[in-house]
Amino acid sequence: MPTTPTDSVYALRPCTKMAGEVLDYAADFGELLDASETLTGTPTVTALPAGLTIGTPAVNSTALTDPEGNTIGIGQAVQVQIAGGQKGRYELTILCGSSAGGGRIRGGKCILLVDV
Repeated sequence: MPTTPTDSVYALRPCTKMAGEVLDYAADFGELLDASETLTGTPTVTALPAGLTIGTPAVNSTALTDPEGNTIGIGQAVQVQIAGGQKGRYELTILCGSSAGGGRIRGGKCILLVDV
């Protein structure tokens, strides 16, 4: 659990993919952002340990729907394709600029489980 919930977003549950699967992944930052704030610029996505193939991340340009049926607004999520990996647990770190100005960077950590 983050010590300062207004600074980072954490996935509530891990996402799982098969080692041979290419996953279209989206991290929702909606609850972290102020009412008129959006994500901007080019996000970065890194994984520990190494071994995943991470595509080019981007801020969502269309509204998305999460698994519970909630709408994720334009500019409130980072999308990326993830492939490969060995069976195990990976920690994804996602960083992205914000329209809030002042060089603000929003960040999050998510867990991705890879199965065979």
